[in-house]
Amino acid sequence: MRSLALVGNPVCAAAGLAVMEIIEEEGLQAHALTVGNHLKQRLSELQQDYPVIGAVRGAGLFIGIEFVADACVSPLPPAPAATHPSRHKQRH
Repeated sequence: MRSLALVGNPVCAAAGLAVMEIIEEEGLQAHALTVGNHLKQRLSELQQDYPVIGAVRGAGLFIGIEFVADACVSPLPPAPAATHPSRHKQRH
C-alpha cells in the first residue's frame, strides 16, 4: 500500500498537464509579467509621494509592498497580539 502513495494519479496528471497547456497557449505567464511590471512601476511612482511605502519588490504579479513608520527607519512593528484577528475568535 505504501508504494501506491508514491505513484502519480493519472487523472491528476492529466489535469495538471491541461492547466500547463492553457497557461502556455494563452500566454498567461507573459501577460502576468507585463501587468506585474506595470503595477510595480505605478507603485514605485506612488512611493515617491508616500514615504510610508518603504519598498516595492517582486516579479510578475507576485509583488510585495513594505510599509515603514518613517522613511529612515525599519519596517512597521507588528500589530500587538491583542489586536490580531486571530484573537477575535471565540474560544469554546
